[in-house]
Amino acid sequence: MRSKNIREEKGDSGRFKREVKVRTITALIVAPFVVACFASYYSLIGLVATVTLIAGYEYVATFLKGFGNTGLTFVSTLAFPVSSALYGWLILKGFSAPELVYLFAFFSLSFLSLVLSKDPACVSAFITQGSFALLYISLGLSFFFRAYKEFGGLVAVLILLSVWVFDIGAYFVGIRFGRIRISPAFSPKKSLEGAIGGFFATLVFVYLFDIVFKLAGYDVLRGMEPWLLALTCAVMGTLGDLSESALKRYRGVKDVGNVLPGHGGMLDRIDGLLFVVPTFFLLLLVVRG
Repeated sequence: MRSKNIREEKGDSGRFKREVKVRTITALIVAPFVVACFASYYSLIGLVATVTLIAGYEYVATFLKGFGNTGLTFVSTLAFPVSSALYGWLILKGFSAPELVYLFAFFSLSFLSLVLSKDPACVSAFITQGSFALLYISLGLSFFFRAYKEFGGLVAVLILLSVWVFDIGAYFVGIRFGRIRISPAFSPKKSLEGAIGGFFATLVFVYLFDIVFKLAGYDVLRGMEPWLLALTCAVMGTLGDLSESALKRYRGVKDVGNVLPGHGGMLDRIDGLLFVVPTFFLLLLVVRG
């Protein structure tokens, strides 16, 4: 019995090491390219449009499958990057109400659903879930445009990196010290200890980032804003992860895709960002007036 337990522990350890290795290799390949896209506003538009295209397709393929309507699947998937890119362009041009893009997208999706399907269940699903996904994925991630224009590219990329650092810190601290489960029903491995560890890892990283760029003459964050960002990552990043986990539980899937080896799908990778980016942007608006 003891030898069996030892073999199981070795097996778990081996799987954990392989998983970490695959995740690390993927991150080392993808992360530099993603960060480089924050060098200009136009490359950021391209990045967000690409990410929302992939994540949008994953959402439609996972949560709206079963209707077999190729036309609606294509239209719904295309709506994600088009809405994001148009939203970013309108912000760049100083349009006073760029969010109207998503109202137009809702009307368009509703109209096309009625045209391309005669099945009430299909039309209802694409109108309701498709519209929700546009706000959840496309608008949520597109708040990077707002952050970039209002507070600068360094703040925008810092938000991205902070969410990554929080995820890494929470993952390793949770593996080592996790005991108190935050939501056993939806994410059994996510622990309070992991969230606390991720918070402090993020806080240290944000202060280091801020100090380095202040020495170089750039103003990034002020006063208690590093604490605010770390807290936003811990609370809203965890909420975003749990929300997507609940959606996946409903559909009975572990990941919504496998486009990023070791990380699952694109939506699995950005679930925390979808909550953190708009929240921290709005908090900065309040704090800075």
